[in-house]
Amino acid sequence: MESSNGKPPQGKEEGKTAPEGSIGGYESLHRLLESNLSPELFKEASRLLLGLNCARPLEAISLPGATPALAEAHDFDVQAFRFNADKEQMRQPRIVRVGLVQNSIAVPTTCHFADQKKAIMEKVKLIVDAAGASGVNVLCLQARNAAIANSYFVGSINRVGTEVFPNAFTSGDGKPQHADFGHFYGSSHFSAPDASCTPSLSRYRDGLMISDMDLNLCRQIKDKWAFRMTARYDMYANLLSEYLKPDFKPQVISDPLINKRKA
Repeated sequence: MESSNGKPPQGKEEGKTAPEGSIGGYESLHRLLESNLSPELFKEASRLLLGLNCARPLEAISLPGATPALAEAHDFDVQAFRFNADKEQMRQPRIVRVGLVQNSIAVPTTCHFADQKKAIMEKVKLIVDAAGASGVNVLCLQARNAAIANSYFVGSINRVGTEVFPNAFTSGDGKPQHADFGHFYGSSHFSAPDASCTPSLSRYRDGLMISDMDLNLCRQIKDKWAFRMTARYDMYANLLSEYLKPDFKPQVISDPLINKRKA
């Protein structure tokens, strides 16, 4: 797969500590592999990790100069790829450009909520400007679902950075209480109905992922894999209705041999 920004990914600089959340100084697994494997091996590794879109690797999108300039000036990752669909005889491609944003918090968690909200909005505005400069039609700030099972595109978004709070708390895992929320590892990406996906954004920097999506792929995968042919939505609806009743009792089927084994 070709690079989305035309530049070779950078690893840890000599004498500098790797950023928290990086993989040995690299922003993502994809960039680590790209920098350390031969082109032939990297191509095969990408095929295994990211899949193929209509039997082909994803194409990188060339973005207008304003977008990488904003990314470099304000230190956020930006990548762009295209999901294609097979050519149809009766329908033209239906292309929509979608973007997703990952970000860290902008001020300490001890700040007033209004100040935290304002700081994040000011920070994200720069990434929104980059999305606008790139012609993004739909911008996602939070999304997660199953692309394959539902036959549509999905943007999986995770924020970045470590958030620390003034009062210690536990996570219900039996470990000692702590004041940090753990490290959010970014790695936001898009997935397509045919199981192909983009590389991930940085594990530790804010970022913008852009993708051109041919929505015809959704219908093509529905026709090809036909998940809805064997789905039983009426049965699911009835089960859910029963489950929501106050007097619901689950059906428990026990193995008749259990008591015999105990005896």
